[in-house]
Amino acid sequence: MVTPSEKEDPVDTEMTTAEPPAAVEITDPVLSKIHEEKVLLHKQKDALRYNLSRYTSDRERGIAAHRILQYRREISAVWEREQYYRQHGHLPDDGSSQINSEHDLKYHRSKANGNARRYRSLLNKYPGNVKYQQLLAKWEAEWQQTKQSIKDQKNTENE
Repeated sequence: MVTPSEKEDPVDTEMTTAEPPAAVEITDPVLSKIHEEKVLLHKQKDALRYNLSRYTSDRERGIAAHRILQYRREISAVWEREQYYRQHGHLPDDGSSQINSEHDLKYHRSKANGNARRYRSLLNKYPGNVKYQQLLAKWEAEWQQTKQSIKDQKNTENE
């Protein structure tokens, strides 16, 4: 058996509080903006994850889950931009033409294809709408471009 000591050490009974490490101040305005963007995206994603169990229907939970995945893709893109900036000293061209991973290519292709189908349907309802015609042309071109990018990427992997 262990016998308790007659007198406890006061240091053991006191609760010690450790100060959190000081945050490193970001002096570079570009990195500061990127950091703010990451923080905002993380907050939005975490808030959605927190509320995910509160949705009553499967449809609402499904939409929220897809939005969480979208936030994760956006956060990954921001991290990639930050790493590129740290490595090269400038941001990459801000064009959606720079899509790196196969997953991103397939995502952009399906997004473009879905939007093209949407505007085709709207043009069937409103045949003379110039705005819908322009948007349809834009999304069909993007769909073809990403489709070609996937083919090119597969060809370079096979070589």
